[in-house]
Amino acid sequence: RVHGEITTYLKSFLMSSIIVETFCSLVSVDEATGRLVLSLIMSIILGVVFQSAIPPHPSLSNTRHGYQVIAGLALWWFNFGIVWTLAITTGIVILYYVGRNCVTMANIHIWSLVTTLTVSSLVLLYSQISQSGYVTFDFSSPVIILVQRITALSFSLRDARCNHDNLTHLQRKNAVDVTPSILEYTSYCLCFQGNLIGPFCHFKEYRDFINGLHYSKLSAYEKRIANISRYSTIRRCVAQLIVCTLISVWIKSVFPLSRLSDKGFLGNNSIIVISIYTIISMDLQRYSFYFSWKMTEIANILAGFGCEYDAKECANSGQTKLGWGAATNVNIWAVETATNLPTIIKSWNIRTQNWLYFICYQRVSKHKAELTFAMSALWHGFYPGVQFALVNIILMSLLSSRITKSLGPRIHKGSYWVPVYNLIGWVWVHTVLSYALAPFFIRELGASVFYYHSVYFWFHIFSFAIFIVVKLYFPCRDRKQG
Repeated sequence: RVHGEITTYLKSFLMSSIIVETFCSLVSVDEATGRLVLSLIMSIILGVVFQSAIPPHPSLSNTRHGYQVIAGLALWWFNFGIVWTLAITTGIVILYYVGRNCVTMANIHIWSLVTTLTVSSLVLLYSQISQSGYVTFDFSSPVIILVQRITALSFSLRDARCNHDNLTHLQRKNAVDVTPSILEYTSYCLCFQGNLIGPFCHFKEYRDFINGLHYSKLSAYEKRIANISRYSTIRRCVAQLIVCTLISVWIKSVFPLSRLSDKGFLGNNSIIVISIYTIISMDLQRYSFYFSWKMTEIANILAGFGCEYDAKECANSGQTKLGWGAATNVNIWAVETATNLPTIIKSWNIRTQNWLYFICYQRVSKHKAELTFAMSALWHGFYPGVQFALVNIILMSLLSSRITKSLGPRIHKGSYWVPVYNLIGWVWVHTVLSYALAPFFIRELGASVFYYHSVYFWFHIFSFAIFIVVKLYFPCRDRKQG
């Protein structure tokens, strides 16, 4: 019997490997990327089946939770194998029972934050050592997604036991009064449409989605508006997905990021050639993120998750405002047309920013931005290049803030200088962002320093010079006076 089960397992795994190898050869990608893309395609199919076969209703909540758990485990097994799937699932269950039986609600948020970040740090370190600096999709990716969900749930449980007068609107909105069952908890952690690369969602949002409460609050007219908005959003995502696929598969391969750490390429080309190549390759790299996030957005919407409806706001405005923004992780148009860094930051990895804002930014009284950046750095892992890139972003943010405060009020609204100012801002922010984020993909500290040495650290020197000039000759002015 055992021999038969092993044989069946090996045959199924071999069949999946053959499918992956065939797919990878067709689209010219590595095996990890091929498995991820196939998983995203499967999540879309699973979403259609989930929404049509098990419609949202409180009486079907356990069935819907069970489907989520089984489908989520299947996707994990397909990507990472049975060993890592069992290891991560066991860790989730242990965290649940230890947190429920051994930790008080007053301290559960601190315990979960420390525990999950410690475990994810160890996993990321293991991945960093085993991959030797090679950027790929591996078992560490779902672990950091789990950190978001488990910590957010713990903070929500703790918020429900606090005085609501001391909570913010977001904390009151997502407070969880009743501790979820083991089925609800594992379903939330393993949900197939978000357990690989996100997006993050609060437990209360997920529970309403499973029970169909987000639809039960709507009138017949509002449900019709929601369905129209749903399919228009899907059509827009599909159009964006086609463009991202063409760029990611064919154009991006002409400008591989590996050349940024190639000493031969860096040593035999001028600073102008290297800088232009960096801008092109880094800009094209964004489309890989666009592709993945838009695939998950489609999967979530087809599964029925992502509907946003604020009854209070609709009552105040007198208009029905329905959208599917809860599944959106990036605003492509805002990123590509941004003329300043804050716009890009707000439009990139939106749901992760919501998580950072929920557990860190709004809960500390001092040094909010610095502590949030530190939390983000710890969550991303310990690659020196990643930390280097985040420091660059902090420096870039300080410079951008200074320029905006000093020069922004001097540009009169309606003046002919406004288009010029915006054009310069667009060129500047995308050029510098490509330069600043290069170490994020190079990963290794030595290779990152060698890259910057090959371009003579122009970003750091130029930024420091601009900061001094703006501070001396363009002191900050009140925007109203400007």
